[in-house]
Formats: sequence, C-alpha cells, structure tokens
Amino acid sequence: MLGRNVIEFTVNGRKTNRGDDMSAILRETLLRTGITTADAAVPTIKQLVADLTGSPFATVAFSITGQNASFTVYPLLWNKLLGKYMLGDYMTITMDTEYNIAVNGTTDLYMYVSEVSGTTPSLDIVVKPAIL
Repeated sequence: MLGRNVIEFTVNGRKTNRGDDMSAILRETLLRTGITTADAAVPTIKQLVADLTGSPFATVAFSITGQNASFTVYPLLWNKLLGKYMLGDYMTITMDTEYNIAVNGTTDLYMYVSEVSGTTPSLDIVVKPAIL
C-alpha cells in the first residue's frame, strides 16, 4: 500500500495511482520519421499513432536536417465524441527543438505537417507523456 486512499499500480496494468487508465506511451517514442513533404490532408480516421490517455501534456521533440529547412506542424488531437481530429495551434520548426503540448489525455496525437520548404529537408518527431 502506498498510502491512504492510494491504489498501487504496475506499468503493465496501465493504471495511475488513482486507478485511471494511463498513456500507452511510457517513454520517448518515435512518432514520425523522415518527413520530407507536406501531408496531403488532415487524416479523417484515427491513426493510432500516440495514445496519451491520462497524460495532461506531451513533450514533442523535433529533429530537423537540410539547408534552410522549415516545417509547419499542427498537433491533431483525436476527439472521441466527434470521431475526428481537432487542430491545435501550428508551430514553425526551423531547428532542433522541443515543445510541451496540452493533450488533455487524448487517445491519439498526430503531428500534421502542412508546409515544407528548404533544400533536402527532413524531420523526425519524438513524443513522450509529461505531467508538468
């Protein structure tokens, strides 16, 4: 027992100390790799890329290569009730950087790339749950 009114949990059980479901992502996970062109459109069906159930925030890291490379990226959060992605605020990525994004326990986070420019641009995206 961890203390009064606290439920013990194991990582394999995917439960928090409150008994709620928690993220299927337990450590840094490669979300997308080798992005060189813009996505054709916002996905209309759930991609099952990053389940962040129970995580209020996600830390998203971007690794960029290429000359004068620039990417416009939107976080897409799956809305279970509406059955579609909701667009977050865009980020312009021009160098290796990291952002904390409020994900509100989404069952799927997808990073949508709307614009790409530069010479031989390439982008890798890594995600991990965060409490902040």
